[in-house]
Amino acid sequence: MAQFLTAINNYLANEVTMTHRGMMIAIPEDEWVVFQNLTPVEMAGILIDLANVRLALYPKQPRGPKFKFRRFQGGSRAARRVKFPPANRS
Repeated sequence: MAQFLTAINNYLANEVTMTHRGMMIAIPEDEWVVFQNLTPVEMAGILIDLANVRLALYPKQPRGPKFKFRRFQGGSRAARRVKFPPANRS
């Protein structure tokens, strides 16, 4: 169990490090000074305010066509995914 927790902590530390690098590239260091002396409660309040996004402005991408299952020739009971050719629209 200890090895598992160590592995999880390593993945988490790596994720935080990589996110920090990306944030430092995207936003200059002097822009982060405002967050330096915030308490956790104040920081949480700011993050909640920043997260308020009108999701209706970002519509979802339409889902692609579903796959239909077709049985193999020769009476086999196995099924496989097959993309059917588009219907002729002449």
